[in-house]
Amino acid sequence: MRKLLSFAALSLLAAVPASAAEDIITPVNWPNITSYCAFQRADATFVFDDPATWTWVYFTQHAADGNEVGYVPINFRLRELELIETVQGKDGQTRHYRTYGADPYDVTLTMSIANVGYENTDYKGYLTVKGASGEETIEIKGGCGV
Repeated sequence: MRKLLSFAALSLLAAVPASAAEDIITPVNWPNITSYCAFQRADATFVFDDPATWTWVYFTQHAADGNEVGYVPINFRLRELELIETVQGKDGQTRHYRTYGADPYDVTLTMSIANVGYENTDYKGYLTVKGASGEETIEIKGGCGV
């Protein structure tokens, strides 16, 4: 499964235009992604019927064992995340992750509840990636749920 996901992600990342040299978090364009949580840059525009707007900087999927697995595109490579810690706050949560493999990155996702719906919750917050190629923090928006 991981190999299939990696292959699919590589082809999707290849379609993303080059970003400025300092960008570490490089959005992946993945129309109709099957995810539980999906987040974009805060200034991104999402239009359901426009596949070009399906650009993600963080998403989660449910593994076969039912656990939620996170992913972040770093330097045009989709990286699977190991959850280190979740800190629940009054209006949201902070998740601390580390990437698997050589040259690990520390990833911090801070989510504040923006809106609670019937089947999903919208969040706003920040995504920080820190590792060998530097550090970047971006403002994000997205949601979790069905």
